[in-house]
Formats: sequence, structure tokens, C-alpha cells
Amino acid sequence: RLLLSFDSPPKVDTFAMSPDGRRLTLGSRDGYVRVWDLAIGGVIHYVQLNASDFGNDEQTPPPIDALAYKPDGSCILCASGSSIVELNPGSLLPVAEAVTVPYKGVRCIAVFDQLAVGLEDGTIAVLDTKAFSTVREWKAHDKAVIAIVFNSLGTRLSSASDDGTARVWDVRTCKRIVVIYAIACAVAFST
Repeated sequence: RLLLSFDSPPKVDTFAMSPDGRRLTLGSRDGYVRVWDLAIGGVIHYVQLNASDFGNDEQTPPPIDALAYKPDGSCILCASGSSIVELNPGSLLPVAEAVTVPYKGVRCIAVFDQLAVGLEDGTIAVLDTKAFSTVREWKAHDKAVIAIVFNSLGTRLSSASDDGTARVWDVRTCKRIVVIYAIACAVAFST
């Protein structure tokens, strides 16, 4: 069913589904974050984030590079460059100051008990969700990591890359479990 159409549709660069499956959050290069309620079929919240929301002095809105809900739905993590801000899913207002992760080129994020970050250089980093400090990192792909997701137990991580592979990793050991040679732009686990 068509939820909503625009005369000039916004370009969507990233998205995240709420854990309860009721809301879809979209992020774009113009700094907008939009939350859609799938039951009513429309946008219920939107905001154009400023560079200052990410701790920058720039005048132009930052591109939204990645979005992810915390598993309990309590906040949306929003990444731009090497900064991450937590947004209240009900108002899209920042709930804390932005944190800068020790990596450049964040392309995708996933959250379970930890935060997984896929980077432009093919690295995957796993960070603590409170201090955003690095727990472990490894060179996962030859090119940019473009999608990343935890399994339902948080023990496995799947990643897709511009190198033409999708891979599954053991989160604790960082060991590759399987590699699939395919052009992939998204990855998912079944329950």
C-alpha cells in the first residue's frame, strides 16, 4: 500500500525500523531525519539536524550517514561523519551531547548490547554503548562496509561491503564464520 507520496520526494540515504516494527525512520544527506508511523501511513516527526547537534561549527546541515534503534526502542542513534547523537524517538530531540567515535568514515551502525560501526576503509569496530569506547575492531572487508546487523542474540554480526561480499562474524572472537560472494547492499538475520 502506498503510504505517502511527495511531489518532490526526499532522497533517503539510510533507514532504521523500530524494534516493535511500528515506525520507520529515514535519514538523508540534507540532514533531515523523518519518523514514519506505518499504521497511519505518514510522517509523525521530522527534524533537520544542525552541525552543532553533532558538535561541529559548520553552517551546512550534516549528512545523515546511518541510523539504528537501541533494542528497547528508547532512542535512535544517528551518525554523521565520526559523530553520533542519540535522539528521542518521540520528539527527535537530542537526549545527550554528541559523542565522537575514534573513527572516520562511518557508513553504517547496528546496536545490540554494543554498537557495531562499519567504516569506509572496510573496518568493523564494536564499541561500548555507554562510553563509546572501542571493545574490539578488525579489518573485515577490502572496501567500505555498507550494511551491518546483529543477530537476535547479539552473538553474530553480518556485514555487506562494496567489495562484493557479505560476511558473518563471531562478535566475541571477530572470526569470520562465512563469506558469501554477491553484490549486497543490505544484510539481515532471520529469527
